[in-house]
Amino acid sequence: MTDAEARTVRRGLNQMMGVKRVEVTGDRVTMVYDLLEVTEQQLVDQLAHLGARIGDGWADRLRHAFVHYQEDTELSNL
Repeated sequence: MTDAEARTVRRGLNQMMGVKRVEVTGDRVTMVYDLLEVTEQQLVDQLAHLGARIGDGWADRLRHAFVHYQEDTELSNL
């Protein structure tokens, strides 16, 4: 990811309600967010809207599924 793309991704994600921190290192985006305000799927949709390529390999799909499971579990426990 170029510096300009990283700035676009950081800016676009930071504008979302519930996003607390965004770090872009190379092709990796790491973020901290409030699950009561935004979900991982909304973040992924925003990344796609911003033009970022989202991994679609089996490891990426497994990671997304695990995050969805964690979110569902956390919300159920509230």
